[in-house]
Amino acid sequence: MTAAEQASLEQIRAELEKEGKSFRELPKFAEYIEAKQRYQGEELGQRLKAIDCNFWESEPGYASNADGQVIGVILHRTKLSDLTALAAITQLQLLDVSSTPISDLTPLAALTQLREIRAYNTQVSNLTPLVALTQLKELNVGNTQVSDLTPLVALTQLLELYIYNTQISDLTPLARLTQFQELYINHTQVSDLMPLVRLTQLEILVAKNCRVSLLPRALAERLEAISLAGNPLERPPMEIAKQGKAARLAWFYANEGGWPLNEVKALLVGDGGAGKTSLVKRLFGEMFDPHESQTHGILIRDWKMDERDITVHLWDFGGQEIMHTTHQFFLSKRSLYILVLDGRKEEKTEYWLKHIATFGGASPVVIVTCHALGRRLVRRQNAVRGLEIAVHRLRTIRADVRSGADCRRTEPDRPCRFSA
Repeated sequence: MTAAEQASLEQIRAELEKEGKSFRELPKFAEYIEAKQRYQGEELGQRLKAIDCNFWESEPGYASNADGQVIGVILHRTKLSDLTALAAITQLQLLDVSSTPISDLTPLAALTQLREIRAYNTQVSNLTPLVALTQLKELNVGNTQVSDLTPLVALTQLLELYIYNTQISDLTPLARLTQFQELYINHTQVSDLMPLVRLTQLEILVAKNCRVSLLPRALAERLEAISLAGNPLERPPMEIAKQGKAARLAWFYANEGGWPLNEVKALLVGDGGAGKTSLVKRLFGEMFDPHESQTHGILIRDWKMDERDITVHLWDFGGQEIMHTTHQFFLSKRSLYILVLDGRKEEKTEYWLKHIATFGGASPVVIVTCHALGRRLVRRQNAVRGLEIAVHRLRTIRADVRSGADCRRTEPDRPCRFSA
């Protein structure tokens, strides 16, 4: 250890003693740094498991290599606000100043051996002092005031970057960091993921609660782990994206070339006793039961459409009022909604349309009136007037659930009609 390094450690120790904390050498910390320098992949994981890493939760401290050079410093959860004392520790490889009042990283500008910096939960806003730290492999500045990634453009060895809960909106400076493996940008202003398309080594992307509406196909195909919850995702739809890589790829193949995914989720909603279950049974060619008991909970059946390679996943919801509050856990966007109304009673059309709009967004809605044989049907314009809901492709389909007869003729822009 050089005299300059010794003086730096003594200065840090004196500052920490003022807040009642010690500052000592941590042998396990040195083992940790050595392992990260010599190994990678699964072998690194095994080596780190063998090391007791409780030193991260201990008092602040430092690590030295076999030559006595200081290679690591931990100052997390201290009141230290000035890093000037570190400028003389020229062989420093790992620095942890997380959860401190630090705001200026300038003293690190000449520490070109740094490979890992943890500066999350600080007041840092400017990354310019890091522009020459080309050996840097891991950087965590999450929950800081950082808003510009331009200073990182030359850090081509960077493997992991944590910039969650910051003011970041533009990922363009990362476009040439081709060694990138993990990126954490949740709770930022990011809306465009295209700059990441050429990062062929990227495996993990955590981008929850951002502004992303489009997941580039290249990322969908490449990434092994991706989290996009809380985004206004449209391509692919969120309900597809969260199902995993296979579902994402199937959607892209179906919508941008490849095999078709001929499946649809159809949800039957309406008051109890309206005729939802009888309607489903008739689709399967089953006999009408005038004494059919009301559905309690949800019944799910898959219906293969005649002469078409299309599977309709029918969700028959119990209509009892006590069940309405549980619908929200199962209703989803980009589904087909079949609103079944009872023609014998005063219909709660507006209630159900609002219910569908709340949880189903702009999903197509088919309105079916049962128990309407011999009754004149009137389209209820007043029920839908002023509602922010897209009711698509409504057609007249005259059918008798009791006999199973239908004419198979449809007329566009007319409410669907089933008689029972």
